Amino acid sequence: MNLKDIQVNETHVCVLRREKNQQELRVDFIELVFPYNKQLNELKRMSENRNRNVLELIDFVENSKLNVLMQSFNFCDCLSEPWQACPNITKVKSEDYMKFIDEYNQKIKGSKG
Repeated sequence: MNLKDIQVNETHVCVLRREKNQQELRVDFIELVFPYNKQLNELKRMSENRNRNVLELIDFVENSKLNVLMQSFNFCDCLSEPWQACPNITKVKSEDYMKFIDEYNQKIKGSKG
């Protein structure tokens, strides 16, 4: 194992090991492997597509192996899902979204001036 390739808590976890019937400890590294990396990369690719909307991304997660993560995480009592639920989600075109962002930025600039 090349120590130059190891980034503790990013690519590997550092652990102490004791061999059976021995009193000595040794340092070892366990590689962090995310079994759903392919699906996560696909979700990232989809999210970078300006023609995608949040409903499509949610649908992808719910119907892929990433769904297991949604069953495993609950971040706080205020949230019932791994993300903050938005009950009024509607499809918004990328152009309209950018227009909303521009209008919001203009309001911020106007309030500072």
